[in-house]
Amino acid sequence: MMAQMADSVLRDSWLPVTNARDIGTDAPVGLTLLDTPIVLWRTPDGSLSVARDQCPHRGAALSLGELRGNTLMCGYHGWRYDGGGQCVLQAAMPGRTPPPNAHLEMFAVCERYGVVFVALGRPPAELPDYFPEWDEPDARQYHDEPVVVHACGPRIVENFLDMAHFPFVHPDVLGAESHPEVRDYNVIAKADGIELTDCWFWQPAATPGSTGGADVEYRYRVPHPYVATLTKVPADEAALGFSLMIMASPVDEEHCRAWMIGAFTDQEVSVEDFCAFNHRIFLQDIPILESQRPRQLPLDPTAELAQKADRASAAYRRWLAELGLTYGTIPQEVHQ
Repeated sequence: MMAQMADSVLRDSWLPVTNARDIGTDAPVGLTLLDTPIVLWRTPDGSLSVARDQCPHRGAALSLGELRGNTLMCGYHGWRYDGGGQCVLQAAMPGRTPPPNAHLEMFAVCERYGVVFVALGRPPAELPDYFPEWDEPDARQYHDEPVVVHACGPRIVENFLDMAHFPFVHPDVLGAESHPEVRDYNVIAKADGIELTDCWFWQPAATPGSTGGADVEYRYRVPHPYVATLTKVPADEAALGFSLMIMASPVDEEHCRAWMIGAFTDQEVSVEDFCAFNHRIFLQDIPILESQRPRQLPLDPTAELAQKADRASAAYRRWLAELGLTYGTIPQEVHQ
């Protein structure tokens, strides 16, 4: 069975799927979200629509079709659909008004932070403000490009929260073996996620503009099981700090399209350099993420060995268990 049919925790929430700039008015785009093929298209007025990537006539992928004015045309028999999913033309019978049931299965969609979010079920009316740093005065924003990672979303988010790997996976940038200690930090558990404060770590090159090693303060938030943010403030270079949001868009239980967007205020470093700096770090994480077994994240606290530095991971796993998330996880009762 398809991962408990992508449980309602995820189906009834807003999930990031791609950068908004990647959906143009020239062609439809096909993606997969929670094992579900979807097609996204934008009309000339900028409106965005999302539907199951399947024509109800003979089941062909609509992402193989074309955009014709304000309509999406199936590439198999030329049926055309408006932005609401209703068929407005059956090419083989041009004089006939298509019946009401010639309609696509449509999904909710919204755009925020330059990202397209889709919900396959019944999401909140408005997208929660996952990343308020995006709107801060003088913030400069950038988008990374999504990368397909052979790892589940919870493994990706947990890695993002983990400071103990810095000296070994990101040497000479985020950490050094001479400074491996993870100092104690605060974990705040909430109904809508977790927060970590007072997270300090010594880093050789904390930002693209760094000129030497320094203690760096991290502040983390996890507002959604597949989304996490951090704000990074070097102690002696406060103006050079920045914020990131990592997003894992679940293709299926073991694959995600993952990427980061960022906001920073440093005027001395280019947007391109900031993006390249963080993209390079994420690429270093990918071999580790793709090597982890089991591929799903175990929620039983006895399933894997732990250390005190893993308090963030423990809090994240407890929250997922409280939510009842099964997609991308191994529920605790499996190990009992």
